[in-house]
Amino acid sequence: MTKANETLKEAQLKDYEDRFIPQAESVFQFLGVLTGDSKRSYDLAKASFASLLENFHRSSEHQDARLVSLKAATEQFLAKKIDGKGLLSKLAAKEKVAVALSDSFGLSVEEISEALGCELVTTRTHLAKGRRQLLSIKLQDGNKDEQNTVVGYISDYLDDDIPTQKLKEFKKALAVVEGVPESELSDDNEKSKVVSSFLSLRQKLAGERAGFSLNLDQMENIRTLAEEPISILAREHKAIGLLSAAESQHTILRWTIAGLLCSVLVLGAVVGQSRIEQKAKEFDPLLYLGNETEAFEYDYRNRLDFPVRGLEEVHSFLTTRKSALGHSPVVLSPPMRGVNVLGASVLDYDPRKVSAVLYLDERSADIAESSPEVVALYCYDGSFRSLAQAPKKAQNGISFQTYTSDRYNMVAFENGDETICMLMGRMSGSDLLNMASQRY
Repeated sequence: MTKANETLKEAQLKDYEDRFIPQAESVFQFLGVLTGDSKRSYDLAKASFASLLENFHRSSEHQDARLVSLKAATEQFLAKKIDGKGLLSKLAAKEKVAVALSDSFGLSVEEISEALGCELVTTRTHLAKGRRQLLSIKLQDGNKDEQNTVVGYISDYLDDDIPTQKLKEFKKALAVVEGVPESELSDDNEKSKVVSSFLSLRQKLAGERAGFSLNLDQMENIRTLAEEPISILAREHKAIGLLSAAESQHTILRWTIAGLLCSVLVLGAVVGQSRIEQKAKEFDPLLYLGNETEAFEYDYRNRLDFPVRGLEEVHSFLTTRKSALGHSPVVLSPPMRGVNVLGASVLDYDPRKVSAVLYLDERSADIAESSPEVVALYCYDGSFRSLAQAPKKAQNGISFQTYTSDRYNMVAFENGDETICMLMGRMSGSDLLNMASQRY
């Protein structure tokens, strides 16, 4: 890497840390899905951020830091020509990128085209070819154009983002591929073999993505790529230069060795103490999960590991990861109309893992023409003993502790002896209690 990053001004450095560093985890997970290898993914992630810094004057001009970061990762992956392993291993390189960005990270075809540097029609082709190979069923009915329409637009259809003029063509093609009259197509997507197979693919990709997570040292290494490198030897050389020229070479050498030894000992002590403090630092669920909820409110579409509007799929996604999570995740059935599930994520507070299920309270959009509000359900290993004392309420035979802040109302409950769950949102405390008592 050249030293172009050394010229970063203070404002640019802050921009890098505030806008781009938060994308490091997504970049690492994206490369993990492509390569199936943690070490290769980390090396490529570092190279991606180094490349981003080389042209930071252009990178920082783009409003979407996440897209810029994923584009840099795409360029590194395509340049290295890595075969990789995992679910996408049998796909061509650009097909891997298109499928991963769309079906694991929820990017639009326009955004994927920008990342790949392709025309929209070419991106659709890569997406259709990749999905066709990965679906668990074989598409036998219909011609190639009809099959490509189905596999190319199926995510847009499920996410209610398909262009109106394309919807009719898609439904007609889906009926042909399914081998049923168009009039018999059900609004229940789970009855469609193609749709069910595609949802299964999404779930598998979400599982692979959740298996990759940067540790604190790796994150720090990526962050410090933007800082001017100052080595220990350079500092020692400067210190030696301050010694009297009359001192003998032997004395200088002795001081140098002693200084280096002290530096190593001090550095070891600082690192050791830092790790001890990090382990000893108490997980503060009200603070940390309140911040997570605020982040979900700001941009839930790009923060969900498993974006899917189905309680059964979310329940399956979490329960199959129970042993890895270290707790018993819960999924709630919203008891009121207008509150719908959006998907799930796994949050890594090393060594604690927190499962998250996100809901959208669309009723809130009717109030003062505001945007719909999110409601987040978090579960982690713990009990009421780890929480601050709070008012207790009981409903449907379940005991709850309730909290409130200037941002959210919160309801906490235990799921057995090893799991505590917290439901957070801006809806009323009574609605939260009602929702918290409805297990899926």
